[in-house]
Amino acid sequence: MAEINVVRKPAFPLWGWLVAALAILLLFILFWAFWSPGNRFNTTAGNTPPAAVNDPITDVYMVVAAPDRRALMGRQAKFANVTVQDVVGDKTFWIGPSAEQQIFVVLDEVPTPGKPGVEGRYHIRKGQTISITGTLIEMPAAETAKTLWGEPGANAAAKETVYIRANQIEIHSGGNG
Repeated sequence: MAEINVVRKPAFPLWGWLVAALAILLLFILFWAFWSPGNRFNTTAGNTPPAAVNDPITDVYMVVAAPDRRALMGRQAKFANVTVQDVVGDKTFWIGPSAEQQIFVVLDEVPTPGKPGVEGRYHIRKGQTISITGTLIEMPAAETAKTLWGEPGANAAAKETVYIRANQIEIHSGGNG
């Protein structure tokens, strides 16, 4: 009798193993790109890339149109050429594109020595165009606001959740009164 050489074929073809390996590699890449913690591709609500959180807010609309201004607390604001909408006190005023879209500002300055009644080096008036740098801070309780800024400042800020504590202002033009 003649011997017959029988070559046994593998149960799963080689190309099948290659496809399975590529699928596993693809799943690993997708997991790394979209689901790993702190990833730059994670786009779920509330996750902001770290670089964006550290950058100052330069568009006043981002603040005045924010549905939840508290989410911006602690961020630095740096606005160029914004309009003073109203002046409430010696160092408290409103800025923004309109009376309907504005944010409360408290100027962080000390009284000018030897000049009673002069709050500091800035004289803010309604209608002025200014550039401002400051930090978005949580609005204090009503009694604290009244102590800090007086009755007019506390009343004006009663509906706000945050305000800008301004540490630098440059007055460009305008103002009436």
